Amino acid sequence: MKFLKKFCDWEKAQIKKPETLAAVGMAGGALIGFSQDNAGLGTALAIALGAGAYFAVKNK
Repeated sequence: MKFLKKFCDWEKAQIKKPETLAAVGMAGGALIGFSQDNAGLGTALAIALGAGAYFAVKNK
């Protein structure tokens, strides 16, 4: 039971890190672009969403 509590606490702390949200933004942008068979759009969205998420959390 203690392991589960430690894991949940770690997960909550991890999601607040800017690097984690940047990776999630990049994955989401790539998924949107590549699902439309447009690699250029996927790359651009991945960079834009990743950088936006990183700086939004970093400046908070």
